[in-house]
Amino acid sequence: MGSTALSDIETRLFINNEFVPAKSGKTFQLINPATEEPSYAKGAWEEWFAKDGMKISLEKATKNDTNDVHKTLQLATDPQLSLSLTSLVLLAMSMSKDHLNFTLKQPYGDVAAIIPWNVPILMALNKIAPAVAVDEILRKAPLTSILLAQLIKETGLFPPGVVQILSGARESGEALASHMEIRKIAFTGMHIEAWRVAFNSGQTCTSAARLYVQESVLEPFLAVFRPTFEGFLTNHGDPLDRKVTHGPQADKLQYESVLKFIEAGKNSTAQMLTGGKRKGDKGYFIEPTIFLNPPDDNDVVTKETFGPVITFFTFKTEEEAITRANATEYALFSSVFIRDIFRALRIAKKYESGTVTINCTSHYQAVDMAFGGVKGSGDGREYGRWGLDSWLEIKSVLIDLTE
Repeated sequence: MGSTALSDIETRLFINNEFVPAKSGKTFQLINPATEEPSYAKGAWEEWFAKDGMKISLEKATKNDTNDVHKTLQLATDPQLSLSLTSLVLLAMSMSKDHLNFTLKQPYGDVAAIIPWNVPILMALNKIAPAVAVDEILRKAPLTSILLAQLIKETGLFPPGVVQILSGARESGEALASHMEIRKIAFTGMHIEAWRVAFNSGQTCTSAARLYVQESVLEPFLAVFRPTFEGFLTNHGDPLDRKVTHGPQADKLQYESVLKFIEAGKNSTAQMLTGGKRKGDKGYFIEPTIFLNPPDDNDVVTKETFGPVITFFTFKTEEEAITRANATEYALFSSVFIRDIFRALRIAKKYESGTVTINCTSHYQAVDMAFGGVKGSGDGREYGRWGLDSWLEIKSVLIDLTE
């Protein structure tokens, strides 16, 4: 293939609809492996017309494809480029002449699920129900899922080997994640409002950890919120007692972790309105704790405390509240309380979270709707058809109907 003049080659980066040089001024050299000589990359599009759609120089495009990845000119011309153009022009129309095309959804095969400890029975069933074949990893809360295993054995619900439940820690999880016969891993865990925050001693992934309250209503809001929140402390004790409303943290490690976050808040410019210490001298109990206006970069704000701790912030404008609410990698659940439904919908679209509730909070969930996070709170969804699809692989089948 003949060489192309360097002056005809566009080598700059394409950013914001403009060709610009790299900030460093550096470039890299392409070498043609057939001649061991330099070759040059070239953009494929010659021009784009709003009136006539688009006109593409096939010769220029195929030569540039050859320069880029060094496939033969014949291969680059047919069918690679033809397929690319067809995909671009007809994608929205889904047209396939003389062919019947469809997709199949099929199970992955052997899969594994690693679940968190805070609500083990719910998390286990969320994975087992759509997957059927699953392996469970449990460390802090193994007993519930082992009980589930006993029920499976006693009822004969599944044949031996379909559902297998393991209790363990890091080593067990790594063994499953690295096993070549495990085709999919589902992982739920850390990357990772009054009564909801205190629910399960704050050990809930959808707990309201940060509340943004408009300045003008802060005082009347706190007058209602604070006594309700503190009321949970009066009924702490044995979690097996139905009268108890505030239980301990799951274990010593979690207890110490929450206290560490509380200390970070205490050592900041935040105002601590209530709580902030251990309750009693026995058991891993922590007082429900409220901080007002801690720094946005404090650990009690930026990280998941997973305990009975809540931070309050005041704001002036809607945009300020949204920007600050989105300034986190944890993006599983958010709520907005407001009378104007149109404004609420606008805010819901701007919130960066997997689920947004309007005028209700995380005690309400719809199992026919997708549930999952964005950003650091994960990828994938559970519940509804979305949850089922996540356990299926898609296979395309193309049938030639011509005789």
